[in-house]
Amino acid sequence: MTATTQYPRLTGTYELDPAHTRLGFVARHAMITKVRGAFSEFTGTARIDGDHPERSGVTVTIKATSIDTRNADRDAHLRSNDFLKMDEYPEITFRSTKIE
Repeated sequence: MTATTQYPRLTGTYELDPAHTRLGFVARHAMITKVRGAFSEFTGTARIDGDHPERSGVTVTIKATSIDTRNADRDAHLRSNDFLKMDEYPEITFRSTKIE
């Protein structure tokens, strides 16, 4: 059975606005402290079907080089093959697989 909502006005394709969007993260370091950071270069699209939300989806593509933890040495290490392997994977892409 397909779910039906009361939100047909939301139906459409939406682009992330980098001026009003932040892609941030928090990671534990040595199980003692938290490292916070963000990616500054990305694109994203959300397709919303207000009548059938399960048909909706989101895609976000991030340029790995844009990582910023406010520590240049750490950022360089994160860009290395120890973590992001930027030479092999210059972009990080997330695609939704299911909407409920």
